[in-house]
Amino acid sequence: ATPAELGAKLVTLFNQNKADDWIKTVWSKDVESIEGTGQVHRGTRQIMEKWAWWSSNNEVMGASAEGPFVGATGFAVRF
Repeated sequence: ATPAELGAKLVTLFNQNKADDWIKTVWSKDVESIEGTGQVHRGTRQIMEKWAWWSSNNEVMGASAEGPFVGATGFAVRF
């Protein structure tokens, strides 16, 4: 799949509250999450640990995803 196709799938699933489907079907073991601060989480274990911490310390009142914003080798999504 192209970065544009992957990004579009993520945005669609997230906005349908099905982000877990993205994790189960698309993620590579080498996935990276790069925060706006520049902090990088590498691999599914680090990202899932980040998500566990975040979800236990925050209450979600609503969320949506915009994009994808596609580059030459990847994409970004605004949440």
